Amino acid sequence: MLVIIAWLRARRAGSPATAQDWFALICTFVVTGMLFSPSEWYVHYAAFAGPFLAVLVGLSAGRLVAARPPSGQETAALGTGSAPGWSRRS
Repeated sequence: MLVIIAWLRARRAGSPATAQDWFALICTFVVTGMLFSPSEWYVHYAAFAGPFLAVLVGLSAGRLVAARPPSGQETAALGTGSAPGWSRRS
């Protein structure tokens, strides 16, 4: 669900998917699909898709954070805005 929301928000914001995003998405689908192809299932197969899913979720979380507007505290820390009380001179 996080992956879908992140991709939709990034698409609305106008940021296209990078090559790394496409690579992570395609590899995750291919590896997960390959795990369903054998006739026998072993418990350790489920752990093989974990790193691919972690990369995909990490990239998606980064897109969600990058797509949101910065708060007042973040702009003050970056020096691009004014913190409360700084604009007044005594």
